[in-house]
Amino acid sequence: YYYDHGNGNDCCYPADVDDYALHYFGEKGYHSSEFQDEAYLFVPFDETYYQGMKAYLERHYADFQKEENAS
Repeated sequence: YYYDHGNGNDCCYPADVDDYALHYFGEKGYHSSEFQDEAYLFVPFDETYYQGMKAYLERHYADFQKEENAS
């Protein structure tokens, strides 16, 4: 559900990973030719990354639960 781009929701895992990279590197760094449109691959995979992505996951999981409970 969360991974699928075509599910009609505002959030999905690939977009969230990419958005995290945008925030990590900033607009200029993210769009630089250094990363060739794959900036998310260059974000250090450490505790900071884990905590940052955890915030996305928890927020979107809570949104998912609200939608499911409203049905």
